[in-house]
Amino acid sequence: MTRLSRMTPLAVALVFALPLTLEAQQTAPKPPVVKAAPAKAKASKEATEAKEAKEEDDDEDAMKKEATISEAAARATALKAVPGGVVQDHELEREDGKLIWSYDIKVKGKSGIEEVAVDAKTGAIVAHAHETPKDEQKEAAEDAAKAKAKAAKPAAPAGVKRP
Repeated sequence: MTRLSRMTPLAVALVFALPLTLEAQQTAPKPPVVKAAPAKAKASKEATEAKEAKEEDDDEDAMKKEATISEAAARATALKAVPGGVVQDHELEREDGKLIWSYDIKVKGKSGIEEVAVDAKTGAIVAHAHETPKDEQKEAAEDAAKAKAKAAKPAAPAGVKRP
C-alpha cells in the first residue's frame, strides 16, 4: 500500500493545500505603511506642554508652602526699601539656592527699575540693585533663554519630580 493511500482525505488535502497557501502568502502585496497623522503629533505636543505647565504650578505651590513670609509682608518690606516706588512685577523664585520674593519696583522720574529680593523664610532683604533699561533687556533675554532651555528638557517620568 502506498503512503498516499494510508492518509486520511483531510491529511491529503492539507498536504496539497499547504504549499499553495505558503506561495500565496509570499506573493501577496504588503499593505502600505501608514505614518502617524500630524494632528496626533500636535495633540501629543499639547499634552506635554500641559503637563509641564502643571509641573510648574506644582513647583510654585510647593514653594508657596515652603515660604514662611507672605507675599504681602515681603512686598511691604521691599517698598520700605524703595520710598515712592510702585511694584511693576513680582515672583516667588529660587535664586542661588534661596527661596526669595523678587520685586521690580519703578520710581517715578527715575529710569530703569529697582530690583529688591526678600528672603521668603526670614523676611530680610537679601539683594537690592538698580537696573538700567539696558540691564532689563539683558535680563529679559536671559530669562527667555532659560525658558526655552526648560521647554526643551524632556518631561520627567510619571511620579518623578525634578529637583
